[in-house]
Amino acid sequence: MFQKKELCAYVYSLLVLTFVFGFDDGSEIFVLENWLMNLLKVFFMVLIVFFLKESGHKIMARWRDCIVEYRVWTISSLWFSASSKLKKPFRLGIWLPLLISFLTQGGLALTFTGEHVSKGIRTKRVGRIWTHVTDYERSLICVGGYMMLAVFLIVLNVLNKFFGFDVDLFVRITFFMVIFNYIPFHRLDGSYIFFGGKLIYVISLIFVVLSYLLFSVGLGWGVFISLVIALLIAGILFYRWNQV
Repeated sequence: MFQKKELCAYVYSLLVLTFVFGFDDGSEIFVLENWLMNLLKVFFMVLIVFFLKESGHKIMARWRDCIVEYRVWTISSLWFSASSKLKKPFRLGIWLPLLISFLTQGGLALTFTGEHVSKGIRTKRVGRIWTHVTDYERSLICVGGYMMLAVFLIVLNVLNKFFGFDVDLFVRITFFMVIFNYIPFHRLDGSYIFFGGKLIYVISLIFVVLSYLLFSVGLGWGVFISLVIALLIAGILFYRWNQV
């Protein structure tokens, strides 16, 4: 399911995300050994969250008879004009999160390290009306990863409520992984979701955000209230869009 050529992008992203979440270990006095141990703990947490997110993308792509490839988020120009084109693509997904982490001393963890490129499997899509991947399908593929994280939030809620596990850092990593990647910047998942289907964008984003905000309410009520509010807001927006 995971391709070998994606390995470098995965490694880069994991290292960057580990650093931005583990930069501030919460200690008043810096102790290298403690900082490194905390970094190691954060690495395994980031690995689990990242693996679940990417698995969600892969599963959704497989369902749509597509393959999805993960790449480090890059930009090839500073503006829309031809004169602003860079000689070599700049890996913004690596350097921007690191820079912000340094400037905020670990206070702000940017998580938009990568982008996804979706391609249809020709042998399985022969005979369909759309042989190429549509914007709607690309939107679903991107949403798949974040719905997997929404399910993971529910699992974390169970572990916290019934078994007393400390899941605060897991929840923070998961939420930040969603919220920053939903920003509709060029070639980020958020842009594909937004332009592929605004209704999907609204429902999925509100559901995940409210699941996070209502984390302390309880498993059943949190999920129920989040779903109801998401559907109500989506219905209102859908009605307004059709009135334009």
